[in-house]
This record gives sequence, structure tokens and C-alpha cells, in this order.
Amino acid sequence: MLTGGAADQTLAAIMAQVAAIAPTVEILPIDIRGTVSLPAKASPYDGPGQIVRADPAGFGMHAPLSPRQMRRYRWPFGQGRRTFVRTRDQAGAFLKARGADLVVVSSDKTFIQAAFVLGARFREIPIALAQPGPLTTIGRAGGALRFVPRSETYGTLIRYDLILATTLGDALTFMDQTKTKENVVSIGAPRLDALCEECCRERDEARSQEILYLQQPLAQDGIIDPVREANLHALTARLLNEVGRGLVHRIVLRSHPRARGDGLAVLRDAVTGSVVEEHGQIPVAEAARSASLVVGHYSVAMLEAAVVGAPVLCVPVAQDAFRSQSEAAKQRKVSEALGGADSFAEQVVAGRAALRQEHVAPRLDRVMEILGELDGKAARRGAEALITLLSERAPPLALQRGG
Repeated sequence: MLTGGAADQTLAAIMAQVAAIAPTVEILPIDIRGTVSLPAKASPYDGPGQIVRADPAGFGMHAPLSPRQMRRYRWPFGQGRRTFVRTRDQAGAFLKARGADLVVVSSDKTFIQAAFVLGARFREIPIALAQPGPLTTIGRAGGALRFVPRSETYGTLIRYDLILATTLGDALTFMDQTKTKENVVSIGAPRLDALCEECCRERDEARSQEILYLQQPLAQDGIIDPVREANLHALTARLLNEVGRGLVHRIVLRSHPRARGDGLAVLRDAVTGSVVEEHGQIPVAEAARSASLVVGHYSVAMLEAAVVGAPVLCVPVAQDAFRSQSEAAKQRKVSEALGGADSFAEQVVAGRAALRQEHVAPRLDRVMEILGELDGKAARRGAEALITLLSERAPPLALQRGG
């Protein structure tokens, strides 16, 4: 199932390897984003198979669900329960009619994701969960019991037939925090396989003085309030201005691939000097390789930048701004892995040193603990695990069906 962003990149990488190993397996990507009333960019899925877009009417919904409806439909009574059961049953019927022998999902957190997962389970179709990448909050985060999981839960809906985890630590957490105690495999991060090649390339020390800012759509994703995000961007602009004061440089504002609207307006208006915008078309590792300094908050992209040798500064979100403590924990994890300056003054000093190319390369051991093994083979390991499950649990003709 396609949901956009990193999850689709992960599934594309794994499915490409499935097609390479077992070319007779039919792959059917289902884009479920049409079932919610949020504007969405094109899916980054570029793997095998003809994408089928889910029509709300075909899954028991009169129209795409708004975020408010999805929250209301989580409760185990009334219209929410009736709609969910109808959607679950029609999703199961859809999968059965398509002859699905194995369903692979990247999440079970939202209304429609949970409906597909339970629909497949009720139809006794094997289900695998592929972790979309590092920094996934696994397990339950507490709160009231609900018919459909809260947005802070992950991997908790059913006992999966297979879970593909990013790191060994994530695999152990899956075993401890979810219903799946067995059949959990640590494979690495498939969407970061290309980063292995970037790690082997020499960093160009004659690069121009460039500061790369990596946006995170924090308010859009409901992680912090829009006002707190505007304050964060104002603080970031102040840092960028202080770091570059008196030095010849340019600032690249990289919008997040999932960002909607103009989320960089505050930064763009407050930053001085030469400013250009990049809309997520260039891979992070490639963009970071040509930068003297990378600035962000707590994203996986910052860890990717560190792996290719770029100095990275974290501009932290205030702890009391987070609506979820799981996000606060992610920020602490990234900040501790990257190390470096803590206070604003220390960040300015470190940033100016990076522009002068006087920085010291950070240690990457803790970064690699978060990213997982970077050997370029994560997608293949995931594909092999899926094919093994398919051969064990699916009907005998599953691996012989034409694609």
C-alpha cells in the first residue's frame, strides 16, 4: 500500500528486488491516499507494477475522509465503527478478488491502513510490515483504548506474519512492544541503499561556502503548533544570519518532499544574503556533499548529511512545543547522535568554522545505530524475506503467477 513519502520509497526499493529475484511474481501497488481529503504530491514510488488508486466509494466511504473524520472514526461505537467495519470488509473483498497471496504495508496507524490490514487478516491473507525507515515510533504510546490505533501507535494492530525492521534495536523493540514476537528481521533501511555509494565517494573540500537548510513540515504533520513553528523558523533564520555574517556564502532552503503550501515563508523573509530554494528534487546526500554546513532540526536527512561528511547543526524544537513525547524522544536521539554545539553561541561558532572549512568531522557510530547497516543490500534482504514468506504461506502457484 502506498501512502507517500519515505514509506513509498522503501516499498519501491524492496519490490524492485522482488521483481529481480522472482520475476513471475505479480506486484500490485495500491495508492490509498485518495481516501483522505488532503492534497498530496505524486507518490515517489517508482517500483514495478501498475499503480491502482483506491476510490473512496469502492471502500465503503461516501467521500474522502477529512482529518477530523478520521479522528472521530477511531472510537469503537456509532458511525465510526460502522464505517470502519464496512471499509474493512470491502478492503478484504478487494484484496481477495485481486488474488492477493501476500499484503505488504508500511504502517497500520490510520483509518484506511488499519482497514486494509484487518481486511487482509479476516480473509486469512499473510501480511508483512515493512518499517519505512529510521526514527519510527514503535508500539503503543499510551492513552485510551480505541477501535482503530492512535496515530502514535505502530505495528500494534495484529500479529504480523513478518516484520522488516530497520535496525537490530528496532527489531528488539518490535518484539517487546507489539503483538509480533517472532518473524522479525533486521534488514537495514532499503531507501538508504544508495547512500552506501555516497559514503564511498571523496568529499569535495574545494566546495563553495554554502549552507543547506533541511525543512521538516512539523506543523503540517501536527507535531507542533503553527505559531511554534514560525518561532522556530525565526530562530533558525537568526542562526543562519549570524553564521554567515561577513562571509561570502549562499543559503539553500530545501523544502521537504511532502511539504504543502509555502512552509518556508518565515525563513525566506528573515534570512539575509544570497538565498535559493530547492524543492526536494535533489537527493539529500548529493545536496549535502556540496554544502559547507547543513542545518536542520531532527530529521533522518540530517543523519544522511553527516554520513557523507557534512558538518550538521541541530536547531532544536522546544521540548514543551511537542504535542507528542515520542517526537521529543526522536529529537533527543538525533541530537545526541550528531553531538556538537548546544547553546546558540556555540552553534554560531561551529557554523562559522564549518564555512571556513575548519570543522572536525563528527563520529558516526551513533548515527549508524539509528540508520542501520549501510551496505547497499537492505532492499534485497527485505525481498528475500518476503519471497520466503510467500513460498511458505501462500498457495503453491503464488510464485508461478505471471506478472
